[in-house]
Amino acid sequence: TVLFRHPASTNATLSGLLDVGPFETSGGTGTVRAAGASTTHPFVVTGLSTYRLVVDLADPVTAKATTAGGQSGHPASPNYRRQSELWVQDGYHPLLMDRDEIDAHLAGHLRLQPAEEIQS
Repeated sequence: TVLFRHPASTNATLSGLLDVGPFETSGGTGTVRAAGASTTHPFVVTGLSTYRLVVDLADPVTAKATTAGGQSGHPASPNYRRQSELWVQDGYHPLLMDRDEIDAHLAGHLRLQPAEEIQS
């Protein structure tokens, strides 16, 4: 079982809001899906790969990836947990590298700029 525990998850209420999982998973120290297990709590995963990337270097535009939680670190974001089930099922999403493909799949733009010009 794997549970992605948030550092601020200090009680049951916060755990329900911040933690991702638990999920049943497989793996071990000698497998492609490498995972370390607790020595005191059987079947509790203590370490594993949270980001997976597959790239054919002869055809990099076909790259695919997944992350254990999501692209956002903000629990209120729809992207906080979005990739969890995909990750558990060993699924992937396309890692877009072509500008036209990126533009065709944009959900929106976010521009960050200082409130006032910084003097150097």
